[in-house]
Amino acid sequence: MDHGVGWIGRALECGSGARGRHGPWGTLQWLFAALADRAFTFGYFIPTMVGLMSAADSPQAVATATRWATLNYVRLAIVLAAWLAALEAFAVFYQQRE
Repeated sequence: MDHGVGWIGRALECGSGARGRHGPWGTLQWLFAALADRAFTFGYFIPTMVGLMSAADSPQAVATATRWATLNYVRLAIVLAAWLAALEAFAVFYQQRE
């Protein structure tokens, strides 16, 4: 039974076939994008939202919430890049299997 670790190894291995097209970055680009998303989420977005929920209404709180909402678009773009890179990595993996 595969407990989820096997697919990670297979996805990392598939990067060797993608190196010709993408160089070394192609091997782990999906992993870097996913880790960047998690770092932004747990390092900025969650703590900021927790702070905003307990903050009093003020111009500073509004400015922080506006910045949070604007940066969330950047975070969503990183998530999209991670998903697309992961899909490409798995496509390369399955092409190598055939």
